[in-house]
Amino acid sequence: MKRFGAGFVGGLVAGIIFAVVMIVYGLITKNIIAPTTINEVDWLFKDIEISQYLMLFGLNIIVGIFWGIVFSIARKGFPANWLGAGLIFGFYIWLVGRLPLLGLLLIITKIPVKILSLWGIGAFLTCIIGSLFLSITYTTIIREPKKLEPEKVEPAEKEETEADKEEKKE
Repeated sequence: MKRFGAGFVGGLVAGIIFAVVMIVYGLITKNIIAPTTINEVDWLFKDIEISQYLMLFGLNIIVGIFWGIVFSIARKGFPANWLGAGLIFGFYIWLVGRLPLLGLLLIITKIPVKILSLWGIGAFLTCIIGSLFLSITYTTIIREPKKLEPEKVEPAEKEETEADKEEKKE
C-alpha cells in the first residue's frame, strides 16, 4: 500500500512538473525558438485564456498521478537508483504515450512536420523531466531506514587455567 501512496504523491509532483514544463516550453517555442514556423500555421492555434491553462494544468496532474501509479507497479523492473529509473521510465512514457500520437497526427492531418517535430521534442523533455521528479519523489518516500547491523562483539580472551598449561606441556 505504501508503494501506491508513494506513486500517487510522486505522480502528483510529476503532473505539476509536466504542466509547468509543457507550458514553459510552449511559450518559449512560440515566442523565441520558432515564432516564424508557428506564424505559418497561425490558423492552427487559438489564444489560450487562463481557464484553458488551468484545465491543462489539471489534466497534466491527472495524467501524472496515473503514471505515478504505473511507476509504482513497474518500479522493480527499473534500475535501483532514482536517476536511471526516471530516465528509462520517461523514455517509455514518451515512446508509448506521446510518440504514437504524433505519428497519428502526421498521418491524418496537414500539420507541418516542423510543428510536429517541435511537439515531439517538447513531449520528450516533458516526459524525461517529469519522470525524474516522479522517480526521486517516489524513492524518497519509499526509502526504508537502513537496518543497523548488530555490533560484533569479539569474544573475550579467556585466561589460561592450570589444565590448559598442562595440556600445552604435553
